[in-house]
Amino acid sequence: SESGYVWALDASGKPIWKRDLGEPVKRLARDGDTYIAAASANGIVRLSLDGESGAVATTAAAVNDLTISDGQAVALTADGSALGVATR
Repeated sequence: SESGYVWALDASGKPIWKRDLGEPVKRLARDGDTYIAAASANGIVRLSLDGESGAVATTAAAVNDLTISDGQAVALTADGSALGVATR
């Protein structure tokens, strides 16, 4: 989402909630009972299933990609570095 918003929709497409992360969202993935977003300059943002914002791990450069595995997220940044954080 280049707008910076994350939307949750029900099965019929009706909006349930939305959150503005302030920067374009490059990736969004579910990890257990949370969503993990790579929000460009904001780094890694954790969202609960009901859309409440949790911990944020800032990055030195804009996030281009995100991988999630077994409770760990790794953000790949525009400067070629990576930042790993626990997601649970």
